[in-house]
Amino acid sequence: MFNQLPLEMQSHIIGYNPHMQQINKTYRQTTRNYFYDKFCNSPISQNEFFHYVKLFKPVQFALFVDKGDHFRILLFNQYNHLYQLTIYHLYIDEIDVGEYKINYDYTQLSMDTFTNLIQTIGHHFKHDMMYDVQISLDILDERVQCTDLNPRYSYVYMQNNFMKNVKETAGGDLYFIFNLIKKLWYVIMSYKIMNEENTENVIDELYFNQLDNMIFNEMGQSVDGYDIKELEEEYNNYYDVIMTHLTKETI
Repeated sequence: MFNQLPLEMQSHIIGYNPHMQQINKTYRQTTRNYFYDKFCNSPISQNEFFHYVKLFKPVQFALFVDKGDHFRILLFNQYNHLYQLTIYHLYIDEIDVGEYKINYDYTQLSMDTFTNLIQTIGHHFKHDMMYDVQISLDILDERVQCTDLNPRYSYVYMQNNFMKNVKETAGGDLYFIFNLIKKLWYVIMSYKIMNEENTENVIDELYFNQLDNMIFNEMGQSVDGYDIKELEEEYNNYYDVIMTHLTKETI
């Protein structure tokens, strides 16, 4: 009998057979919480991301790769059915004894085929990875079994994920500054993509407005006395705007 199978096996069967979910409410209710916790709360997979991009071809989206002391933003913009990929590389550079600067460089590529896209960025998935907020919501909406259980599923998921992974943490050394910049650039880029704003020169503008002339010591103190509160305030403003949007959609 189906209900004598292990709960995990029942969830697998129901999860991949939507028709069975519709006709058997008892079995669906039995495994609902288990399925939701096991599958709906899982991170977005590499396969889900590639499937969504291949199927829907979003106009612009971004991936954020955190390697600790190196941070990469992979920004995609579609032109004439081709993707221009700009890879921004953010890192801490020791420019003198005990003096550091947060530098960046970038590379631009054109993705003429989906296979080429996979081959170019595939190795980044072995590191900690985040997707911009909008493409995350769109991919999560494709988890039909989860949205059937909760129509506001994608927003609830992203609200929890956002609070857990993006909320600023306390600190004061050089790596605190570096992590603040990572999160600040994530929320700004996500905000612009959500609002369909042009993202083509965003990183250049952010860098030259925020970091170009800033030199820090190991304690994260600015050598020329620059107060990072401006960066923290900018981060908090963008964070609050995105959280307000996500929260509003969960009510």
